[in-house]
Amino acid sequence: MPTADDMAADPTAGDLARLRALEESLWDDDSRFDRVHLDAVLHPDFLEFGQSGRTWDRAATMAVEAEPIGATSLQEFEVDQVSTDVALVTYEVTDQFGPGGSERHTRRSSLWLRTPEGWRLRFHQGTAVPDEST
Repeated sequence: MPTADDMAADPTAGDLARLRALEESLWDDDSRFDRVHLDAVLHPDFLEFGQSGRTWDRAATMAVEAEPIGATSLQEFEVDQVSTDVALVTYEVTDQFGPGGSERHTRRSSLWLRTPEGWRLRFHQGTAVPDEST
């Protein structure tokens, strides 16, 4: 009888590159607010628990007005292939937030599903990293 470990496959180099490119596209000002791009990337049942504590569904995410994100590169980027068609992506990012562009550092996790249309983002969560100076 197969175990869960037998069912999970190591991600291919192509999967790793594609998942990283998809995550980075959601931090790029041009593609992040492109509704055609979001329609192709977000799963129909997409849900996000934002760093702010707010819950976002697909419609709310696609309706966000464009504004500069100001993100730096994704650090500590890892992909855990949960099963053949499910990948958990984790990373850390620093970006600009709110009026005046205060900087924030967050840990991020995304659950991606491989569908006939390609990888689709099913769930995302952002968790604030506490300021180490306090």
